[in-house]
Amino acid sequence: MACVSCTKAKRRCSKQIPACSRCTRQGIDCRYPAPRVAPPYHLVFTEDGQGISAVAAPIGGQPVNEIDAYIANLWFLNPTSWNAKPAPHLIGRVSFTDQALPHFVGQLQRWVGQWTSDARCPLIHGQLFASDLPLIVQDAFTAAVAYQSRTPAMGRAVLRIVADRATRLVQQQQQQQHDESTQASAPHAAAGVEGSEGAENENLGSVMLDTTTHLQRTAALVIYTIICLFDGDIRCRAEAEERLDLLIAWAYQLRESASLDVACQIDWAVPYLGEGTITTATAATADVEHVWQAWIFAESVRRVYTTALLIVTTYRIMKQGWTECFGSLPVSGADGLWDAPSAYTWLAKLREKKGNMSIVQVADENLLLTGFNPADLDEFARAVLSVTCGLETLERWSANAG
Repeated sequence: MACVSCTKAKRRCSKQIPACSRCTRQGIDCRYPAPRVAPPYHLVFTEDGQGISAVAAPIGGQPVNEIDAYIANLWFLNPTSWNAKPAPHLIGRVSFTDQALPHFVGQLQRWVGQWTSDARCPLIHGQLFASDLPLIVQDAFTAAVAYQSRTPAMGRAVLRIVADRATRLVQQQQQQQHDESTQASAPHAAAGVEGSEGAENENLGSVMLDTTTHLQRTAALVIYTIICLFDGDIRCRAEAEERLDLLIAWAYQLRESASLDVACQIDWAVPYLGEGTITTATAATADVEHVWQAWIFAESVRRVYTTALLIVTTYRIMKQGWTECFGSLPVSGADGLWDAPSAYTWLAKLREKKGNMSIVQVADENLLLTGFNPADLDEFARAVLSVTCGLETLERWSANAG
């Protein structure tokens, strides 16, 4: 298997141990993906990569319980599911005229408040930072708490705190990327390397970040942007507007990093489903726990990515009447899955829905509106559709389905 650096650069890898020839020549840290641990399911993709089916595989001579094969629908680990898909009817200039956009802004602001009070919301899963709250997220959380509890007398001071935290996040990340890319490019300078090979190191700072760090910083910037961009304070709005292109770039880098993890089967993307014989009891507790955690991480990446781009889309349409189409990723929209407090409850919801996660994508809202009932979808999925379909369309859909 090719090393991570060659895979990212789409270059041929000599696959030598401990370092391939290309990484040795460029002085790049050569890392290979962790060896795959075979899951107790045979994952079968269609030739076009769009579909996925799963067949329970026997372990230790005993077959997997048939009903628990629902957890084998690991569509979110399909590499093609990480390809950003533009909406055919939204290509070019996108514009909306109804009240869906202010409604969506209100939902975003409410999600920030819900995160500060419940440690979870449709954007940030309750389990994502349950055991470890990194400093990047701590700063965003405390800033959001201060914003939610502000008084009229302290309103401007609190906004400056939030804006300063956002600025500090950006500066720290830019400095870190500069230091890492400088370190990586040092061997090139010493060897006098020029041309495309040397130019590849320009973005190594972001490439060298793991997906967890990408997720943390992008989620934090999303929180700061929601607060500053839509508060109404002119200065905060102007500063947040200047960071919108950076928010898009971080969102793209987050998706690319997750896509690379899946392609190389690194860390969270490997479906560790336990060892030994799977029974009804173990599949519903220990084994499904790993699938659930992988789904939480993948879904968190998808939701942060989607929200970041929808924030930019919403603001620019509200400001100038149109914006470009950035593309979208599918998310799991089935009601009850995101809010499941445990792996067992999550699996029970999947059983109830017969494995249907109600995949939602901005580009496919017309298909969705004819294939699902509004009650089947969670708050995040409905919020995404409110932006792309409009509130009137959603109301008609709900009335017809009811």
